[in-house]
Amino acid sequence: GIPMGQSQKIIKEYGDETISRIETNPYQLINDIWGIGFKTADDIALKNNIDEKSPFRIKAAFKYYLSSEANQNGNCYMPYEETIYRVSRLINIEQEYIEDLIMEMVLENTIISDEVEGKKILYDPYYYNSELKVAGLFSKILTNEEIKTNINCEKEIERLKNSEKIKFADEQIEAIKSSILENILVITGGPGTGKTTIINEIVNIYTLNGHKVILTAPTGRAAKRMEESTNHEAKTIHRLLGYMPVDSGRGMIFDHNEENPLDADIIIIDESSMIDLVLLENLLKGIQSETKIIFVGDIDQLPSVGAGNTLKDIINSKLVKTIRLHKIFRQSENSNIVVNAHRINSGEYPILNEKGKDFFFIPANNNTLTQKTLLSLVAKRLPEYYNIKNIEDIQVLTPMKKSEIGTTELNKKLQEVLNPKRPSTEEVVYGDKVFREYDKVMQIRNNYTKEFKTKTGQEGLGVFNGDFGIITEIDNYDNIIKVLFDNDRFVEYTVKELDELSLSYAITIHKSQGSEFPAVVIPLGPGPYMLMTRNLIYTAITRARKLVVLVGSLKYLQNMINNTHIAKRNSTLSYRINEYYNLYKGIIDVN
Repeated sequence: GIPMGQSQKIIKEYGDETISRIETNPYQLINDIWGIGFKTADDIALKNNIDEKSPFRIKAAFKYYLSSEANQNGNCYMPYEETIYRVSRLINIEQEYIEDLIMEMVLENTIISDEVEGKKILYDPYYYNSELKVAGLFSKILTNEEIKTNINCEKEIERLKNSEKIKFADEQIEAIKSSILENILVITGGPGTGKTTIINEIVNIYTLNGHKVILTAPTGRAAKRMEESTNHEAKTIHRLLGYMPVDSGRGMIFDHNEENPLDADIIIIDESSMIDLVLLENLLKGIQSETKIIFVGDIDQLPSVGAGNTLKDIINSKLVKTIRLHKIFRQSENSNIVVNAHRINSGEYPILNEKGKDFFFIPANNNTLTQKTLLSLVAKRLPEYYNIKNIEDIQVLTPMKKSEIGTTELNKKLQEVLNPKRPSTEEVVYGDKVFREYDKVMQIRNNYTKEFKTKTGQEGLGVFNGDFGIITEIDNYDNIIKVLFDNDRFVEYTVKELDELSLSYAITIHKSQGSEFPAVVIPLGPGPYMLMTRNLIYTAITRARKLVVLVGSLKYLQNMINNTHIAKRNSTLSYRINEYYNLYKGIIDVN
């Protein structure tokens, strides 16, 4: 019952031991064979008459449950009782059998059992160790009294107050002042509150005083935007740290780590709400404990795709100076995108269809009509009226994948109207998807080993989840698909690798994090309560630079504004930062 492709991978890994390995413990396949998860291994096991109460099966189910909670729901740990109940349901076995194995798994270090503030909790060791590492390295910088700058703070602040070029708000001046005085700083605010102006001024002050500044962001698009607005080099965190793929691309190590940290006096990280726990761990390992850190972001956007809720945890530790920007600047006050983002974030109804403005609503009383209106807008009405390019400049952002206004259906329909089949256009069919030359696509998983070549001939490795591109060529003779990412990097795929790409005329709002688009079109329709939330619609609106168009029913917009539900993520990072801080402060005070 094992497919041919997987069989070949298994035989390549185990050789002559293949049969005995599978008969003894098929769950080892999960760790050893790329692409085999718990459900596949469990299916193989039960077909090979493995006892359903086998310790191998129960342990694999624990591992699967904790890692899927981390990967799918962002939880770094799960409550003890809930884990036992869920694993019991997952493999349909009485809870007593499951609980009996916990101590054995703890001794084997396959799970971690801990008690925090009276709660008994269970971890995958990977995330437990990551939380401890982040808390330790973070607190080391926070408590380092050796970090000094030669910057005359009073003089710089006086200069800002007297500046004729830019009128700085008090909260902006406070943020810039804190960047000089604090070891770690968080600056958070919505659109139009002057975050970019603050970053620019901090960069100027530090470079003019002879300090080395590093700028970084979690995504390529955010890093590029940062570089353009500051005229100072910015890189993604992965590229900054010099990632290197290992284990056939399943994992990675970084060139810059605790043995080889980056040389920097201050590092500024934009779009910080997108940083997950493991990425923050690698970043902290890649810098010195004498390097200042400034996190810049919007705390009201969606949390990171990966596990953890790092920016909120840092703020909630109450140990890090946090500047919250509220003032909307005059140039941004003219934009209803900015005004409405702040109104929605405060639970107020947005201003719609104001003449000459940039925020519009078009009614459609069901999903079929919403889809039809959206297709007409993207294909004809918006490009003709605003003189914008429909494939490059307009992005459809939708809350979900399914339904007539989900990504799957919309991508098929948008492909038909924006890039239809032509005799001169090559295409390739992969499963239920059709990819054509000039299609807009997105990379949907991190591939650290994928080679790319820039327009200037530079070579490198890595294409990341969320990178946008255009298919420039399909060579059906040599079985090669060429994609140009971010108008700079050429990457080649074989047909077998097309599971890494999806059409991206329409993407989920979650996938849009860290990106900005000239125009955004958002369909509004029914959806699950847990999904259709205020911070989801807020995130979608803040992705647009010049134009937002909502299409659908106003009642769904109102429902989303009223729905302040935010799925809680299980994390003890804030608690552990306090623990390590007190430990380091104790050591420092004793000395």
